[in-house]
Amino acid sequence: MDGRGVAERIRTAGWPPAVRYELTPRGRALGPVLQALWDWGEGASPQPPGGSSGGPSRGSSQGSPRQPAEW
Repeated sequence: MDGRGVAERIRTAGWPPAVRYELTPRGRALGPVLQALWDWGEGASPQPPGGSSGGPSRGSSQGSPRQPAEW
């Protein structure tokens, strides 16, 4: 994409063309860094009443910040 090797663009032939992006091994290596940022943000931001951050569902099949799908 931008030459840093973090994500790969994959185009499927046909009309309309389908494009998807995947993390490279270098991109997946950023997982612990992103997790640390998430954890820091959880502690630094005030929680609304009821304790829910309003963020992504922790039980999502797509992976959650605490249990990413591909890291």
